[in-house]
Amino acid sequence: MLVKLELEYKNFALSLLEEIEKFATSTNVDASIASTVSEILQDVKTHGDQALVERTSLYDKANLNKSELRVPSYQIEQASSSLSSAHQAAIEDAIEM
Repeated sequence: MLVKLELEYKNFALSLLEEIEKFATSTNVDASIASTVSEILQDVKTHGDQALVERTSLYDKANLNKSELRVPSYQIEQASSSLSSAHQAAIEDAIEM
């Protein structure tokens, strides 16, 4: 079954972003969650888009192909410009990890 996702930029409530930031910086993260996240990140680093497609199928039950993974640059620019400087810095720090 082919599922086509139409992803659009959404404005998220500041409270949601704050909750995500609290979670991301929390030291009380369950070890099994951290282990699973590390495994996923390593799989994506090693196997690239194919790993992302497989994990999306596994966790989200959505069957995508590599061509559906690209986010248009204008949506990335919109999302980036809507973030506070603190949130932008947090994302940049996460990328460097």
